[in-house]
Amino acid sequence: MINYWTLIYGRRKTGKTTLLKNCLKYDYYVTIADEQEGLLENGERKKIEEILKDIREELRKGSFVIIDEFQRLPMKYYTDLSTMPKDSILVLAGSSYGVLNKVFDSNSHLLGFFTPKGIRIMNYDTVLAQLEDPILSVLFRDPWIIPFINSYDDFVSRVKEFILISKGLIEEVFKEEERQLTETYYRILLKVAEGVWKSSELAGILQVEGVKQLFHLC
Repeated sequence: MINYWTLIYGRRKTGKTTLLKNCLKYDYYVTIADEQEGLLENGERKKIEEILKDIREELRKGSFVIIDEFQRLPMKYYTDLSTMPKDSILVLAGSSYGVLNKVFDSNSHLLGFFTPKGIRIMNYDTVLAQLEDPILSVLFRDPWIIPFINSYDDFVSRVKEFILISKGLIEEVFKEEERQLTETYYRILLKVAEGVWKSSELAGILQVEGVKQLFHLC
């Protein structure tokens, strides 16, 4: 149970929304759709200004309020949140680590109001204790993949599909570090996954592959 204003953060697809909706008894839940609108649980879309008015009213009544995908909320609205009634509980959930910098920056209007709680991929030992399958436990540490496979063979048969999803998740991590997932970075990650750890070997392999691609283009 959460008894104070909290910022829940972490990479996408780690189960934050599932955790919020299944483990917290809330009164008002809104997902920020973009910089202008939010989506209520009944499917209704509202302007951000209207949503903030609703939240203020809900907090005045003592309601438990959750704002999901908070990283999409423009920073100009942070002042509005900082003036909300503090006697009720407000939970923010952000699908990125960059949201930490926004909320806890020295110039942020929300600094000092929220306590951070990180949600990471699941611990291997925890998953293994439930599944008793060493290989599946490695895969199921990332919750997004659970609905798609029932066995390692399922994973192997659809691995090309999962590569596209995984690449998108990796790109998000790079963006948080203000870097771009270039083709070179991506090929390095693939080689590391294959067991090539030495930087000298990586450099040699990538250089050779680069020459092969150059000849192919010619």
